[in-house]
Parts: sequence; structure tokens; C-alpha cells
Amino acid sequence: MNFKRVKYNPEKIIPVLIVCLLLSSCGERESEDRIIPQPYKGNLDRLASDLREARSGMEFILVKPGEFMMGSGEAEADRPAEHPRHRVTINRPYYLGKYEVTVDQFQAFVEDVGYRTDAEERGKASGWDGRRWGKKRGVNWKNPGFDQETDHPVVCVSLNDGRAFCRWLGDEYRLPSEAEWEYAARAGTDSAFYWGTGLEEVCRYANGGDLSAGRIFDGWNTSACDDGYAWTAPAGCYLPNRWGFYNMAGNAWEWCEDAWHGSFAGAPPDQGVWGEIGGGGRRVLKGGAWYFEPRDLRVAARNSHRAYEATNGAGFRVLRDISE
Repeated sequence: MNFKRVKYNPEKIIPVLIVCLLLSSCGERESEDRIIPQPYKGNLDRLASDLREARSGMEFILVKPGEFMMGSGEAEADRPAEHPRHRVTINRPYYLGKYEVTVDQFQAFVEDVGYRTDAEERGKASGWDGRRWGKKRGVNWKNPGFDQETDHPVVCVSLNDGRAFCRWLGDEYRLPSEAEWEYAARAGTDSAFYWGTGLEEVCRYANGGDLSAGRIFDGWNTSACDDGYAWTAPAGCYLPNRWGFYNMAGNAWEWCEDAWHGSFAGAPPDQGVWGEIGGGGRRVLKGGAWYFEPRDLRVAARNSHRAYEATNGAGFRVLRDISE
């Protein structure tokens, strides 16, 4: 790709960094040395609208350049981490996975290279069992704490695991930035949910807490519909958004490369990763999960975990870069 490395300094942070260094108190502050994608100079009309990766069988959809408003709208409840809303320009096209990475696709990677996930190495992962959230021993992608079929999204995988999977596919594959993810999820819409403004159709588009979950977990605040899945559901079993992407709401949180920031104050106006690419610390997840209340399955919803952390509600989706 055609990238230009620049020093991103929206709030004149140099003096702050000097003070941090002098006091040795910078902690886990992320480097703001960013790689900003340069405008695509190729012919968009020559790009295929979709493609399939041969080794994994994963399907990808072309996302063309454009602009969108990122973050929560005025009609949504006040959520500081999703404000201020800001305009983002997508100046380079990319291919994004049509579905979340599934159990069988991840298994093919593991068996090919003998990979062990962070949860396997640590002997535990975090999870929700319908009553409480906490770290659970023996929980990993093979045993997330509930039954899964091979076409369900893989969960209990960390950001590091997602990066390793992308390296297995090839140099042009990576995890998306938060802006790239949200742009594709909105698919030209500007509402809280990519299917509209209300929850009447939530079970047609998203796997969240519904009557299926309510029958198992007492006291859950669920939707009035029933999709038949209390835990994860097969990839692609709900309606897609306008651009053809499935499960961008619910089912499993999806890792993004961005470092976590408590708000969008000073956020970049482009599709590049906010924070050092490949860095550690807390990173962003998008999309919500199977245990989410329906009202929270909004496109702007954000979460974060450390790069090595795995939970039984988080997976990932892959992006494929496009060269000139």
C-alpha cells in the first residue's frame, strides 16, 4: 500500500510527552506515530466487487471510498466514549470479510501452524455465563463454555490471535481500524442501528439477548422476538446490512487495531489506525455480542480489552488491503 508516516499531533502533545518522560509516568500511553493511508490512485472500476481467499475459503466484499459521521448521533443516549461525533474520510478502498471468522476457519489455521492461543497459554479466558462475568479456567476457543458448531464465529480469541491468523493468510491481510469497521457496518446509513432506528426487527439482523436467552437466563432484559439462539449463531444466518455484511451487530465482538481512547476528542479524520499499529495496551472492539441487550447493539457501541485478553463474546473479522 501507499502509506506516508507522519507525526500525528492534534493537541500539541510534545510538551506532555516530555513531562511524562521526565517523570517516568507515561504508563501505557500509546504512541501517536501513525501511518496515514494515502488516496488510492488506481481504477476503482477494475476492482472486483467480491473475492474469495483460496486457503480459508473466506469471502470478502469491496468497500469503496467515501465519507461518514463516526460516533453516536443526537438521538442516542449520552455515551462519552462515543463522542464527539466527527466526519471521517475513507480515501482508500479495501476488502472486508463478509462474515466473522468461523470456528472451522480458525481451526484450519491452528492445525496448519500448530498455533496455541493466548487463552490456551494462560489456561483461562473471561466469559459471561448468564449470571456473572469473570475469568474461567479451561475456557478457550475449543471450549468457550457453551456448544458451538463449526460455522459459528470463533470466540475466546485475543487481538494477538487475530493478528496471527491474518499473518497466516498473507501480508495484505490485517484487522480493520475502528473507522474502517464502522464505515462498513453503517453501509451508508446514519441511524443508531444499521437496519433503522427501532428494535422491532432486531432478531432479523442481529444475535443479541432475546427470548431464547430469556428462557435460559432469568431476569435478562431481552427483546420480544426469538431467533432460536441463546449463545452464538451461525455466520450469515441473519439479514445482512445494505452492503452485504453479516453479523456486524451482536453474535461476537470484533477486534480492531486502534488503541483505546476514552472519547473521540482528537480522533483522526481518516481511516488509519488511531495508535501505533501492532501495539499493545487496550484495543478497541466493535459490534456487541450474543449477550447484549438489544438496545445496545448500536453501530457506535465500543468496548476495549488488552491485546492478550480473550473472552467468550469476542472474535474478529479480517480486512484485505488493496495495492495500486
